[in-house]
Amino acid sequence: MAVIYPMSLGLLEGVTQLTMKALVAMVFACGWPFPEICWLSVWLWAFAIVFCSVGVLTVIWLKIVYTRIETTTGLPIEYGTVHACSVLGGIVFYREFVFMNHVQLGAALVGLVIVMCGVAVSSWETLPLCLNRLVDCVQSCCACRCCRTASSEQLQEFLRESQKEKPLELTSVPPKQFMPADAAINGNI
Repeated sequence: MAVIYPMSLGLLEGVTQLTMKALVAMVFACGWPFPEICWLSVWLWAFAIVFCSVGVLTVIWLKIVYTRIETTTGLPIEYGTVHACSVLGGIVFYREFVFMNHVQLGAALVGLVIVMCGVAVSSWETLPLCLNRLVDCVQSCCACRCCRTASSEQLQEFLRESQKEKPLELTSVPPKQFMPADAAINGNI
């Protein structure tokens, strides 16, 4: 459920973006001054109703999702799904690939794959052991030097040592100095 809720919210936001784009495209296609035939279009009013209702449902579903799912867990999945929906919707429904050359289309699809890999990684509850070691190695400058020069036994020893808890260092904080406004509030002036 930790993946389905944010992903459904992302899809709902993606549908909101697509209906908004359709509505704006219809309005601009009519031109200004707005001809009467555009006001009589069933599709214009249908997309206006769909856009308003999906927008309101997005706000309601946003509240439901983030009362059940932690934001740091759900937000990457939601944003990745919105991005995927936006890119694929533009390419499939709005035929934006017609205006792209092969390099641009390839870059858009590679970016989409990277985003979806990020969604997949963020949806894992725990990282695999090899990725945990890589993260530990990158986080510590000394570990990065060890990665380049040390053997695997030395690296494992270093990782074991770095995972031991270090005692917290407590420092004293100087007392807050009164500012003139604080002094006036406390009646010291």
